[in-house]
Amino acid sequence: MHLLGIAHDRRAQLSGICDTDLSAASELASLVDSTSLTWGECLDRSDLVVIATPPDTHAELVADALDRGRHVLVETPLTTSAADSAALVELAGHAADEGIVAAYGANLRHSPPMLQAADRAVGVGPVEHLGVAVVGPRPSWAGPAVGDPMVDLGPHVGARRDAVPRRDARGAAGAVHRPGRRTDDTRRRDAARLEVRTTGEHFWVLDLSWGGEPDWSAQLAGERHVVRIELQPNPSVEVDGLPVAPVDELLRTRGSIPVS
Repeated sequence: MHLLGIAHDRRAQLSGICDTDLSAASELASLVDSTSLTWGECLDRSDLVVIATPPDTHAELVADALDRGRHVLVETPLTTSAADSAALVELAGHAADEGIVAAYGANLRHSPPMLQAADRAVGVGPVEHLGVAVVGPRPSWAGPAVGDPMVDLGPHVGARRDAVPRRDARGAAGAVHRPGRRTDDTRRRDAARLEVRTTGEHFWVLDLSWGGEPDWSAQLAGERHVVRIELQPNPSVEVDGLPVAPVDELLRTRGSIPVS
């Protein structure tokens, strides 16, 4: 997605593709008439780098790029540990002081169904409950360093939580529960639940799991209305059980999906 976006944006010139597998980099580069590069060459020739590597490599690569004064867009999840994420946030703050931008690829929050659901959420009235469910396959990169779906699927849930009006998100505090069965690696579970209560006694439940049929859905209930969004398997938005404009119509009226 990022590759095609950059290659077709007249405001940018693609420097090249970097991958530890040079043949894979060359194959991708051939799709957009570009070239394969080593990581060092990539930093030498670029003003901005997009890091879409396995998450357990993000911390080192982002830190390296920022140290070289390069702008960075890094894909979700940011890292595989809270400590590494905190360290990158601190580095990004120092880089910003020097005019260097470090951005996080939360593209989902800008998708047409999300934008429409957020528009409709404004009219639900005081929020009483938010429920989010995300079911997806275990990613190929989810080794022992990744404890459970909270690291993999959690960032996407965070994007949908933005549909909650800010006035209803103040004073939020929560706890993570891991009710799922243990997998073959005893340090990992296949499910996680995040429960959050705000100062207004609103209750959010975020359920994440690996395995089963894909299901990306959320429901926001307020005093006046209920908004439901589904991203998989069938992208749609409903208000009080009635469908609103289909996704293909959203694409026509909004144009291309923004990715920044």
